[in-house]
Amino acid sequence: MRAGPILVMQLVYIAAVTVCPAGSRSSPLALAAASHPRSQLTVAIDERSLGFWALGYSRANPTGLPAAVICSSGTAVANLLPAVVEASQSNIPLLLLTADRPYEMRDTGANQTIDQVKLFGGYCRWTSDIIPPSEQLPGRIVVSTVDTAVRYATASPAPGPVHLNFQFRDPLAPNAAPWQPDKFLQGLEGWQQSAEPYTAILNLAGNPLPGLPTIGGAAAAASGVGPWLDGGSSNSSSMVAAAGNPQLGQLLQLLLNAERGLIVVGEQVDSGGAAATMQLAAALGWPVAADVLSNLRVGGHQLPGAGAHLSSSIGSGNGSSVSQLLMHHFDHVLLGDQQSWWSKLQPDVVLQLGPRVTSKRVNQFMVRGLCLNGLIP
Repeated sequence: MRAGPILVMQLVYIAAVTVCPAGSRSSPLALAAASHPRSQLTVAIDERSLGFWALGYSRANPTGLPAAVICSSGTAVANLLPAVVEASQSNIPLLLLTADRPYEMRDTGANQTIDQVKLFGGYCRWTSDIIPPSEQLPGRIVVSTVDTAVRYATASPAPGPVHLNFQFRDPLAPNAAPWQPDKFLQGLEGWQQSAEPYTAILNLAGNPLPGLPTIGGAAAAASGVGPWLDGGSSNSSSMVAAAGNPQLGQLLQLLLNAERGLIVVGEQVDSGGAAATMQLAAALGWPVAADVLSNLRVGGHQLPGAGAHLSSSIGSGNGSSVSQLLMHHFDHVLLGDQQSWWSKLQPDVVLQLGPRVTSKRVNQFMVRGLCLNGLIP
């Protein structure tokens, strides 16, 4: 199974230790965990004891990272319930990786096949049922799902257990069957050579940026980057010191080093977020691809008190040049040939604000850049 090594590769960066009982359905995950040189693996034969061992480790771990439990299918998963309840009630992060039969074997009376997806009920902070690995399932989806699970497990103010249920088809053991990895590994080539997690979570809670303009809640958070950008500093260490957050310093350095940056804006409920978006775009000089739900197409960014900052950021007396950065129908711009035209438009860094955009074409454009050109989303 090719999903196991990719998953474990990400797991070693974001989980403290991996614990694993015996079982056949979980073999792809267990073998990958045992084979990775950085994996801290503990093996047990009793799932109930293993669940509480992982619970105690997560409780005592000063880093706050959860232990990851790999478990086989069926009633083996049910034995984790007492530890899951305890973790939920005590707000202790715990990552549950359970193996399952594929969907075509459910409700057929197959051995060791129960409804594992809803087994832990409301005691999990987040649950995901992941389809069997195949060439049609991009590996980056598996990796980013693990990242999302850890984010929910460690989120304040109520961390707790999360459940990832992996469907695996036979054969479970490594085999020499023909397999074309290109589609599965698209977008992961550069990451596989690195020593960093695939996704970095930037937490600014309790760490406000100095010198934030006062425009609104969402606006303040985004536009606070502006002072560093306007200053033109390219010294990463000075930005880290100013921000007090190494990840924020890396983000600022990434934005400053971009040569062909693009801001993609999804739905913005808070009108202050629209104003902050245009402040950031003006400071960076990046074009903005505005979704129909972004609140940018109807003048939502022209808020009282925002015009002066925008004008000074781009050196315009009336702020009218800000509109030159705004693309109302970016999906129409992408109507050209994907091979030649999209290559000419391809940015090197995309900053996406808000959820997934409505336009299918814009989403395909970003995924293409990620897979083919090493785009940093």
